[in-house]
This record gives sequence, C-alpha cells and structure tokens, in this order.
Amino acid sequence: MRSTAITLVALAGLLAACAASPSRVQQDIEEMKPRAAEAAKERAQSDLACIGVQTEILEHDAGDIGKAYGLSRVEYTVRAAGCGRSSIYRVACTPRSVCSAMADSGLVERQ
Repeated sequence: MRSTAITLVALAGLLAACAASPSRVQQDIEEMKPRAAEAAKERAQSDLACIGVQTEILEHDAGDIGKAYGLSRVEYTVRAAGCGRSSIYRVACTPRSVCSAMADSGLVERQ
C-alpha cells in the first residue's frame, strides 16, 4: 500500500512538471508572433507577386498549446496585403523552431 502511494505521488509530480505554466505558454505565444508574421510574409510575397507585403496577426489558437503529434504548436491567422491584393494565411509555429504558412482559403482579394 505504501509503495502504491509513493508511486502515485511521484507520478503526480512528474505530470505537474510536464505541464507548461500559463505564463510560459503566453510567453511562447508572444515570442512566436514575429516568426509567424515573417512566414506569412514570405509566402504572401510569392502568392501576391509583391515584395512590399505587410502582415497583421488577426488571432491565434493555442488550444492546450496545440498538442498534435507530440509537438507543442500555436496556429496564427495572419492577413497579408500588398500591391493592391490581400490574402489570409494559417501559420503553425512550434517553440524554438520554424513556422509554416499555408493559404487559409486560397483566395487572393483585390483591395
């Protein structure tokens, strides 16, 4: 009985250590915003055929900091505009790694 209690306490401690604190999650989200904007900008420069693209982060979705396939990720929705055209991108970022942008709808709108 005592070994079961010790095992449960150790397991609870291990799980608590693995959980990201809310302040750390928010810090990761903020640190990844510039990389998300840059990834969307690079993709939009090609899609919009425009070097002068400006980006705006519209929202982010961290869920439970996006536990998918064992990766912690945050998805950003980014609007990119330039040369009279704009498009919306979904950008997935992982902490201390790369961000990947894809067109949200594939539509390029005229401004």
